[in-house]
Amino acid sequence: MDIQKLTCTIADDSIFSRKILHNICQELNLSVVKEYASGDELLADLDTTSYPDLIFLDINMPGHSGTELIEILLDLNPDFIIIMISSISDLDEIKECLELGAANYVHKDAGISTMKEIIRSTIKNSGLS
Repeated sequence: MDIQKLTCTIADDSIFSRKILHNICQELNLSVVKEYASGDELLADLDTTSYPDLIFLDINMPGHSGTELIEILLDLNPDFIIIMISSISDLDEIKECLELGAANYVHKDAGISTMKEIIRSTIKNSGLS
């Protein structure tokens, strides 16, 4: 599957972070199908929309945290590629997310080129590109 045919969803309570990720996705030719300000909004909407290929989840959000959502989302669709995003650098929390099934982690303070490379390599490693 071509990277430009992949769809993604962004769940982050920071509008600034959503804008940055949206722009990065556009530059990578990923189609952003929806953005959410909370994990609860994402969960409520997944029943009514088609599933995206890639989901960006903020670790700390109101309602369900990104960490809590990993298992729920992978139970709904084990093919989801989940990339965690956060401004925290708690290695234990990052490790927990990866052990729960997240494909990768991106620090919000990483440079744009670093974020793009992490997203590209995650997609490649998932077998979707």
